[in-house]
Amino acid sequence: MPGRLESRVFTFNSPVDYLPEPTPSPTPEPPTPTPLPTDAPTPEPPTPTPLPTAVPQIMVLSNRSSEPGIFDLEVSIDRPSGLYLLLVQLWDATGVMKNEQVVEPRPVQTIRIDTSALQGGEYRVRFLGWADANRTLILVPPDPFGGQDEAPTTLQEFPFTYQPPPPAPIRALVRSLETDPVTNQLVIGLDISQQDAVDKYQAFINNEAQQKVIDSGLQVYRQDGTLRIDKPAAALTPVPEPVEQEYALLVTLYKDDNEAVPMAAYEFSLVPPPAPGFFEQLMGGLQRNPLISIGMAIVLVASLVWFMGGRRQQKQSFQLSRSAEEYTVAYGAGSEPHASPAGKGARVTVEVLETPAPVDRHSHTLKNLPAKVGRSQTCQVRFEGDLQISKEHLRISVEGSTVKVTDLGSANGTFVDEQRLAANESVPVGEGQVVRLGKHTKLRIGLRYS
Repeated sequence: MPGRLESRVFTFNSPVDYLPEPTPSPTPEPPTPTPLPTDAPTPEPPTPTPLPTAVPQIMVLSNRSSEPGIFDLEVSIDRPSGLYLLLVQLWDATGVMKNEQVVEPRPVQTIRIDTSALQGGEYRVRFLGWADANRTLILVPPDPFGGQDEAPTTLQEFPFTYQPPPPAPIRALVRSLETDPVTNQLVIGLDISQQDAVDKYQAFINNEAQQKVIDSGLQVYRQDGTLRIDKPAAALTPVPEPVEQEYALLVTLYKDDNEAVPMAAYEFSLVPPPAPGFFEQLMGGLQRNPLISIGMAIVLVASLVWFMGGRRQQKQSFQLSRSAEEYTVAYGAGSEPHASPAGKGARVTVEVLETPAPVDRHSHTLKNLPAKVGRSQTCQVRFEGDLQISKEHLRISVEGSTVKVTDLGSANGTFVDEQRLAANESVPVGEGQVVRLGKHTKLRIGLRYS
């Protein structure tokens, strides 16, 4: 179709139409809506769990064992006002909670964990927080990369390894050594720091040549503070002239777990009994032969009748003006040969206040002075049951109206009012002063006049 073009300058006709006709656009069809089922309810969006905008942060600053059975954790809390109370739990490696405590939160505080009932192993301390008085636990935002579905409640967790302290060692000392008059055994008194922990014991006795002469074997400890062991045979055999025999006692205690606790050697001495004299041998023969006993009895009765009829004496009656104890005068075979009484009617009284052996707990009255105190048979005041006392431990003398005591170089010392005396130094002793020999024996020495 010819066209016509016009311009402001010129106009011309063309047999060709240079203006194309526009292509019509297709009309879009409206989308078909998806119908909703009429029987299913419309789902509501889930309600998110409210989380605190700022969860308190807990940091462990230090940890230490301040005392046995206590483990201290020093912690800091950056926002303690966001906590109503702080819950502290102790868990073991198997997931069992051992203890729990509730504390008031502060910016910096020390949490004391009780470990007295714990065994050695791995443990964890967990910190949780209550948001209000209803004990609503504070939730911690979950870790988006940790695969957690819910917000945890543990604000902080502190792992540690607990090593229980070693038990205190058992300490035992020999307190006394006595002879049971019924069984003739040695009864050893002990001071044991943990008596309930001792289950068994074994005791040995060595002689002066360090040879074992007695072995008690393994014995059950009765937890009464005493041990029993047989006397050595040499200390039971009568001899014509008895002398002291030196021995050493070695004791090993055993705990419930069979742990051995050896004790220090304890030295002591024993004196064998004297051999029977003529009279004892005669009585033994009479007991073995009744006919001889009857004949001897007739002879003795006849002799007694003749003696009483031929020599009749009149006895003088008298009455003691003082107690019998004060009239117990110790002269002794060991008195010094030229000793003399300390003034006319003067005598020294020795009152035993304390000593381990009951046989030694009696008073003495001394007239021949100076006199010696010790374990030896030559001493006027003798102590058999206290092995802390030396054979010749102390000398008692009188100068004018003053009683003096002298330590004779004893091993365990002499003390006057708890002041130790120098060896061979004469010290006056007044009324009421206490003289201690070794650790266990205490005396009071006084001067009396008839």
